[in-house]
Amino acid sequence: MMWFTIRALWWFGISLGAIAAEPYTAKYQMTWQVGVKLSAQATETLRVVDGIYTLELAAQAAVGSATETTHLMRSEEGQWQPLDYTYTQTLLGRTETRSVRFNRNQGTVSILHAPDQPEQAIPEGALDPLGFRLVMTEQLTAGLLPESQTLPLLDGDTVTLRRIDRVSVETLSLPIGEIEAIRFKLTHEPERPDRQFHFWLAPSLQYQLVKLDKQDGKRRIALELVSYQAGTDAP
Repeated sequence: MMWFTIRALWWFGISLGAIAAEPYTAKYQMTWQVGVKLSAQATETLRVVDGIYTLELAAQAAVGSATETTHLMRSEEGQWQPLDYTYTQTLLGRTETRSVRFNRNQGTVSILHAPDQPEQAIPEGALDPLGFRLVMTEQLTAGLLPESQTLPLLDGDTVTLRRIDRVSVETLSLPIGEIEAIRFKLTHEPERPDRQFHFWLAPSLQYQLVKLDKQDGKRRIALELVSYQAGTDAP
């Protein structure tokens, strides 16, 4: 998680029409392993202003911080259209930023942190590594999410195929309390054993992310939900 156009977005070939993501604020306990193991507090917010959806996950530790942000919009038919994605990490005084822009009319993505790179053509329906959960939440709400599906997902500076599988329904003991959640696994196509990505979404909280565990070589990020508040006046 922490580390196109696309013309009208049809994920799994289905338009959701009037179903729309609602603003919220969620707070997490975070384990952040990047050479050193850090404990952090993270906050994820979804805001909607003038038809633009901003989803941001921001984490703060004693010696570093990380912020992941995506902007998306919806067509009149209710189809998602990603606009841009940015990830900024500061660790021990060193800052790294990755930023991409989706050129919807051209069907390309621009790598803004590497301006010498040419624009890359991307498949219709490609998503960023944060905003894909908005589409997924709508699919779950509508009862239209398949047990397994492959989708193109931004990974670093390229778009790669990822497979998403529904694994099981589990009862979790989290800082927010005991909660039932659906466990999903996101993998590369072909699968890479050095990368594992599991996440849990809770039906009782509008399929909000309640737990995440992502391993990428020696890097690891884990999240557990502390609190959740729906609405535009969430703190």
